[in-house]
Formats: sequence, structure tokens, C-alpha cells
Amino acid sequence: MTSYVFKTIFQLAFFFLFAQNAAAQDKIPNWKLEIDLKTLATDKLRQVYVVDNDNHLQKLGTEGQFLFDFSNRYLGNLQTVDATDPFNVLLFYPDYQTLVILDRTLNMSADIRLDQETHPLPTLAAMGRDNFIWLYDAVMFRLRKMDVNRQIKAESLDLNQHFTRPINPSHLVVNETHAYLLEPREGILVFDLFGQFQKIIPLKSLEDLQSWDQYLLYRQAGQYFLLNPNGEKAPFSATGNPELLRGKPGFVVSWDGRALAVFEGE
Repeated sequence: MTSYVFKTIFQLAFFFLFAQNAAAQDKIPNWKLEIDLKTLATDKLRQVYVVDNDNHLQKLGTEGQFLFDFSNRYLGNLQTVDATDPFNVLLFYPDYQTLVILDRTLNMSADIRLDQETHPLPTLAAMGRDNFIWLYDAVMFRLRKMDVNRQIKAESLDLNQHFTRPINPSHLVVNETHAYLLEPREGILVFDLFGQFQKIIPLKSLEDLQSWDQYLLYRQAGQYFLLNPNGEKAPFSATGNPELLRGKPGFVVSWDGRALAVFEGE
């Protein structure tokens, strides 16, 4: 009886969260900006980070005002911006196997060059809530957790042993309790914070994945969904048909291919 009541309360809280965020999308945006970008991130202070097609990073404030920028034309494609910690923003440049950490004003505080012997082909990177860096290597087929001094603190076994064909993850996400690899043909691979593979959530052909507090937000067939820790999902209502959606409960940032729009709710 107790477990049933707990589950019912959890389900109600989950769908209340969904409704709360959906309601935020029905409002006129707090601010809107015409902008061309290729990737987008947000932080817990409700600041927005945008990267244009020239790999130029800009940080925008809570009213959409320009705050700071960063660019390095020598490192190639800026694939990842992870602002989990707004005082330690992680950038990943896979062309040169380089990680850069920026402070809150987007000044460089660390330049981490990954050696090819230890990391033959790092393809994904993310910042953990404890400021450890997570990497996925496509030659080793391993997920690794390391510090800023490149010391490996934890790693998975060869992940191909769990599958009948080589995996090719497209997204890496870390929250307070787990790390997640999105493999579009297989689903969401779930790991503990020691890098040990735990299970797979069989949601296939996903196009995007991100942490949404203790939930996951993913995109499938052009529509966004929220997934709770029990594996229950609910559609996430968003204005228009955004190509990118970021944020957290009560703070939604969307980009429709032309304009960046920010919605805030209680």
C-alpha cells in the first residue's frame, strides 16, 4: 500500500512538472532574439550560451543582453558547450582532442590536451555536477571520468560486449545520480557515477537528450518528451516546432531555426 501511494504521488508530481512547463510555453516570451546558431546551452543562473557557425561563443544575461564572448579559431569545430557549472564552463573541440574550461566571464582557466595514447578518439564530453569531466572514446568503446589534471578516476568496461554490433553514441549527459549515453539505434545507456553500465532504456531513434533536473528531456520524431526516473514519459509542449530546446523546470529556451525565445514560469 505504501509503495502504491508513493508511486501515485511521484506520478502526480511528474505530470504537474510537465503541466507547469507546458504552461510556461503558452506565455509571451520574456525575451526574444533573432540569431543564427549551431548549438545552445543554459546554466542554473538562467544565462544562455550560443555558438554560431564560426564557432564563436556568446554568453547572454537574464534579459537577453550580451555579457561575454569567447573564440579560438585554431581549435576547429566547437562541438560541446556544457554550462552545468557557470563558473567552470566546459568546451570540447574534437578536431584537436582539446577541452577548454572558462570562468564566468568566459576567460580561459584551463586548456586540456588529451593524449592520443590514453584517449585515441574522444567523441563526446560532459561536465559532471562534481566538476569531473566525462568522456566517451569511440576506439576504446569506454566511458571515462577524469579530473582537470587528466587523471582517470573511473571508467566503464568495453561497452561493445553488451551489444551485437558496434555502438556509436551521439550524446553524453550527466546529472547528480547518473551518466547517460544516447545511442540512437539502441536507446539510452545508463551508468552510475563510477562509470559502471547499469541498464539500457529502449527508446530508439532519439535526436536529442539532456538533463532536466532529475528527469531527462529527449526529442523523438521532432517532438520533445520528459522521462522520469521510473521510465514514465510525458509529451513536453513547446511553442512552435523548436530545433533546439534547453533549460530547466520553469526556464525554457527554444530556437526555431531563426529566433531564440526564453520563457519563464513559476
